[in-house]
Amino acid sequence: MLAKVFMGPTKKLISKLLNYNGYINIFVGTLITFAVHSSTVVTSTLTPMAGLGVVTLEQVYPLVIGANLGTTGTALLASLVTGKADSVAIALVHFWFNVFGIFLFYPIPLTREPILGWARSLAFASASWPVTAVLFLVVLFLVAPGILLGLVYMCTADSVVAQVFGYIIAAAVVVVFGGLLFWYKKKGGREMWHAFLEKKRLEREQHQGIRQSLQLDEAA
Repeated sequence: MLAKVFMGPTKKLISKLLNYNGYINIFVGTLITFAVHSSTVVTSTLTPMAGLGVVTLEQVYPLVIGANLGTTGTALLASLVTGKADSVAIALVHFWFNVFGIFLFYPIPLTREPILGWARSLAFASASWPVTAVLFLVVLFLVAPGILLGLVYMCTADSVVAQVFGYIIAAAVVVVFGGLLFWYKKKGGREMWHAFLEKKRLEREQHQGIRQSLQLDEAA
């Protein structure tokens, strides 16, 4: 249904509008999110459109960062209602964090490349092996913050022993991360990873082909 709606003249119109100016797209993303009080509405609308090829990653990017900025509006309004300095300060931290993020990762085209490149790499890996997306979320939102919070707690503890162990573990984490990065970049890790993803992709396509064949046989 979505394919019928967004293909043809509609696709050309949307593409023309989004290609006009990236900064206007940021403003549009901010305005829509502020109006509906949810950046999820914007991103969940853009996701199937990107999957259908209606919009490109470069067109979606300014809309998403604009949506992230738009989410700060609700917090600012709520903080102003409370009339307390602490709540306003927290809302402003949220606001300026997103503003500086836009200044850092949008105006200069070179700074956009790491974000867009990582997004494409993760999308390719997730399409080849869906477990990649789960691992990414677990590591990024659970494992990494847990390790960092634990290290901060240990390194700032009153006990000297805890501080020593904290710094030792921190050094070990840095060494392990550096070793993995060196292996990935210089020792064939990238090639091994891509070969693994290609294997998983072929297995997935094979299973899908078998499933479709069984469905056709049952229908016949």
